[in-house]
Amino acid sequence: MEGTNAYAEAKGAEKPTRGGVGYRRPWKKVTDGEMQVLFALLIYIEAKRGCGSNSFWKEEGLNAVHFQAKNLKRFSQIKRYLHISDPALQLSQSEWFQKLEPVSRMLQSCSQQYYLLATNVTGDEMMIRFSGRSHHIYRMPSKPITEGYKVLALCDISYTYRWIFASRSNSFSGLILQEDLTPTGSTVFQLASSLPYSSSLGLHFNIYIDNYFVSQALLVKLRALGIGACETARVNGSAFPPDLHDSRKNIPWNEVSGGPANMEGKVLALQWQDMLRGS
Repeated sequence: MEGTNAYAEAKGAEKPTRGGVGYRRPWKKVTDGEMQVLFALLIYIEAKRGCGSNSFWKEEGLNAVHFQAKNLKRFSQIKRYLHISDPALQLSQSEWFQKLEPVSRMLQSCSQQYYLLATNVTGDEMMIRFSGRSHHIYRMPSKPITEGYKVLALCDISYTYRWIFASRSNSFSGLILQEDLTPTGSTVFQLASSLPYSSSLGLHFNIYIDNYFVSQALLVKLRALGIGACETARVNGSAFPPDLHDSRKNIPWNEVSGGPANMEGKVLALQWQDMLRGS
């Protein structure tokens, strides 16, 4: 609320323009209640994908919310000057994520407070569509969303439990780098550390991740926390033990091979042919 009001004031929104097509209504300071309604509407509109935001104020249609026209104008006005942090703050490139941190911290706290996780959870990348100018966006042509901000998240089915922002130029937000892990492995470890695991209460978790995060050291560290983990790996990659690699040209379909990946037996590496070659 404070950031939005300060940003609107810095942009001169309190003074209406006069004459011509540039006329706009003067800005009234946004209240805490209006901000709550704004975020509720943004979540509702996002859940009803495929409809323009203006259509939600029409009197007809399945998505109508039956608001008055002036509320649409107020919604658009607040959204135009929406600002999370104090615009007067001079943030360095390494503090880029602080622009969203007040709301991100609050949302993550609520996500962990009001949801009971299942035993099996997932760690994966998420893309937030954005095509503007930014040093932090990723361009990934092979993904459904080819351009935008990247988030590494801990999820349960379609529920996002916790997340860490990623930047193309400044690594990850608030990351505590582990000595024996890569930055991506450290993000999984940091996210998994927030799980409410407890052997005394019978709360156990298994986290599933793909080959983007693969590392034997990560699996060992997660197991030390009491968290099981399963991840995919390419047999010709550095993470899969070469001595366990079945290099036969014609491996029978669904045949499993492998064994312990280290001397302690804390990591099990398995290889199988999950599809017929040439099909």
